[in-house]
Amino acid sequence: MSRARLLRAVVVLIVDAGCLLLLSAILPEFSLDRPAAAVAAAVVVGALNSVVWPLLARFTLPLSVLTLGIGTLILNGALVAFAIDLVPGASIGDFWTGVVVALGLELIEVKRLD
Repeated sequence: MSRARLLRAVVVLIVDAGCLLLLSAILPEFSLDRPAAAVAAAVVVGALNSVVWPLLARFTLPLSVLTLGIGTLILNGALVAFAIDLVPGASIGDFWTGVVVALGLELIEVKRLD
């Protein structure tokens, strides 16, 4: 792996962890006990999004087309809620909080790409 790719991965991880910390401060049903939990959650969410998401997106393409993309956001929220439940020191209250966290992460991703 080149040095530039490694640096980009570290920056993305830090930005995602910071976004998760910010969202945990704003949302009452989403909590992270410490910054290490935010980094762990960012790693798990990133890993699931890179491995599982392409398969889910392929199988749920008709749903995404019918719902004009809202189904994709809801499915991504379920994936994020599942990932956060896997991390010790992180908790999420319900499914819809997962959708809001996924939306927040996506907004940061879009802003980062600009």
